[in-house]
Amino acid sequence: MVRIVRPAGGEFQRRGGHYVATPEALIARDRFGRWYQAARRVLFGARLASEQETQERLSVKTGLAIMASDNISSSAYATEEAMRVLAFAGLAALTLTMPIAIAVCVYVLTVAVSSAAGVAAISSFVPALHENRVFFALALIALITLGNLRGIREAGVLFAAPTYIYVLSLYTLIGIGLTQLLAGVVVPATAPPHPFDPAGTQLLTALLVLRAFASGSVGLTGSEAVANGVPSFRPPETKNAVTTLVLMGTMFGTLFLGITFLATTIGIHPDHDEIETVNSLLTRSIVGADNPLYFVVQISTAIILALAANTGFTGFPRLASVLADDRFMPRQFAFRGERLAFSFGILALAIVAGLVLVAFEGSVSKLVPLYTIGVFVAFTLSQSGLVRRWLRLRNKGWRISVFINGFGTVVTGTVLVVVAYTKL
Repeated sequence: MVRIVRPAGGEFQRRGGHYVATPEALIARDRFGRWYQAARRVLFGARLASEQETQERLSVKTGLAIMASDNISSSAYATEEAMRVLAFAGLAALTLTMPIAIAVCVYVLTVAVSSAAGVAAISSFVPALHENRVFFALALIALITLGNLRGIREAGVLFAAPTYIYVLSLYTLIGIGLTQLLAGVVVPATAPPHPFDPAGTQLLTALLVLRAFASGSVGLTGSEAVANGVPSFRPPETKNAVTTLVLMGTMFGTLFLGITFLATTIGIHPDHDEIETVNSLLTRSIVGADNPLYFVVQISTAIILALAANTGFTGFPRLASVLADDRFMPRQFAFRGERLAFSFGILALAIVAGLVLVAFEGSVSKLVPLYTIGVFVAFTLSQSGLVRRWLRLRNKGWRISVFINGFGTVVTGTVLVVVAYTKL
């Protein structure tokens, strides 16, 4: 004889021929457990059922903020990184910054770099923070980690406004600067706290120019985030991802070229000790340090650079989960948390990023070469892989595709070799 005992108390519900647990089944029975669950609910939000995963996906509006913030925010430091290399050959060599910026746009360890750059943006107008930049960068990583543990859609909504404020404030600044130049207004360049040697310490060689191009190419980083995160978009996923990618490229290109043109035309020089950023010097030159736009630009820059770190939290855990499903990474990376986020991957990324940040003392210039090498290894492998794909399939238009991806392989491979040679 078999006795069938049906679940009672509302802890299970029959659904599709089987029983599923209800939220009541997960409530702790002891006082400490209830307190712990209440604290988790405040920090991370209420539990989500697995079938709610599609509701947590991103629209183009929020996807642009959470996926494209890495690439768009690169405009905040790509110009400066190219200028810092050229400055070693003397201030006259800075005239090559604009041609290099154009080349980067034609060729069209995120968390650590973006967090460090975000703190640099803040310390530009609050110099007292510079000495504690590692601490504040770690605090940014902790804040972003908490936001992602609450789920990708909630993080996207939370981070949408700062991204658009950054873009609008930079477009406003560029518009004011161009208007002043067209009107014949002489804009005095704000001097950096610790300028480079005007005469230079190195010769302006082809290798130095390539190094500047490689450093400026950090502006390309983050363009892969949208492609990696296609499953995170609402249906139709591909169309929404492509729209986001086009908007991202347009915004980055116009911001990067605009900032570079104004900086080189006005005569902005980078700060040798990284106390003040080029963007801060440029904004002070155009509108002054007391203008509200200056504070809007600097604060929004700091916030979007923090959001750029968030791009890593969006892409890596999902990629790690795919590799874990195929047994190329520990199985823990495939598990979803209560908010349907890949919690193990998020926490692992936060810990490693924090260790790298501390090891490189929170310096953007020290972190960028390591960051560039990692990113451009992936770029070069993906471009060369596409060349092999087109040669194998030979479908319609394959010759043009081979040329585009072959050219991309050469360019990204060149950046990789130059950075690796000069830094390692």
